[in-house]
Amino acid sequence: METWFRFRLGAHWLAFSVGHVEEVCSPSPPTPIPLAPRHIIGLTTIRGRVIPLLDLRLFLDLPEAGGARAGEDPDRPMERVIIVAADGMQVGIPCDQTAGLVQVGEARRLDAVQGEKLKRYARAEIMLDQDLLVLVDVPTLLEGAKVRP
Repeated sequence: METWFRFRLGAHWLAFSVGHVEEVCSPSPPTPIPLAPRHIIGLTTIRGRVIPLLDLRLFLDLPEAGGARAGEDPDRPMERVIIVAADGMQVGIPCDQTAGLVQVGEARRLDAVQGEKLKRYARAEIMLDQDLLVLVDVPTLLEGAKVRP
């Protein structure tokens, strides 16, 4: 059994292995980074640490819950940010809702994930409470998003 931290982005339920989750917090407003990729929202300070913010919805090209494409509402408030780390990389990922921890036994690819980018970073998918839960490979995600130390 492995423990995963479950959260929602738009209509998608995703999860990160708790081994990569450092904390969940409320962020300060981000400071934009000139010439950064569109999916890097900016920098925020959390407990004295400067952390880049990754708009996972934009990076994975996921629709908003109401059907709008990612990045169409730059004023969308960030309620919660999940701080994840892997291979010397650390990033904050804003999410719409957190749902705590879930224990996952044998997980496999169900080929039910919509979107090529999301499939690329999905380690596996499971059905949980009648929702598809995508288990995200954090090291591969951070490397793909070009989040460098």
